[in-house]
Amino acid sequence: MQQIAAAYPDPELRARYQTAAETFRIPYWDSAQLKQRQGRTSLNIPYLCTLPTVQVFTPTSAGDTIRPFETIDNPLYSYKFVSNQGITSFQDQDGNFFPFANAKGTSRYPPQFNSRDPTVTSQWDNGFNDNDAITEALRNLSSLGEDVYRSFTTSNYTWFSSTQQSNPPAPNSYQSLESIHNEIHGITGGGGHMSWNT
Repeated sequence: MQQIAAAYPDPELRARYQTAAETFRIPYWDSAQLKQRQGRTSLNIPYLCTLPTVQVFTPTSAGDTIRPFETIDNPLYSYKFVSNQGITSFQDQDGNFFPFANAKGTSRYPPQFNSRDPTVTSQWDNGFNDNDAITEALRNLSSLGEDVYRSFTTSNYTWFSSTQQSNPPAPNSYQSLESIHNEIHGITGGGGHMSWNT
């Protein structure tokens, strides 16, 4: 971020962005917070994650009074990999193949991989997001707020924080933050990069 801030030609604007970059934080997504969208109140992914592109103020657009913003690929929608080094493909217990090593971008709820279908292969290679499937999966998860509440009712830190416990109480009496975190990964991933299997 400092590198981008330093690229602004206007010294006043550059200093302002360099100061802002020192305290920048990624926005927090309260996955248990009900949201109003499309006439329904339900759990949902943040709207910003559903936009393939976003308009941002950049060093090259800063002095442009006609078009002060530049349209870029939204990294919260799909992240484009610089390289696929270290990313591996694998098969799940049912023999389904997940070609993550071929991916140039992240996917959420991609179609079942089929090497004979060029459309599906392209979706896996370039990244594919089915935000409607994520929304539907979240809407079917009615107990998330209750799970967060239950995680705060235990006095045992290990039970509160982790899924790796010895002698835990009955599952209906507590919930760990890690298991809630894992649930959100699975629901938002749907077999893609955010899922349990990656």
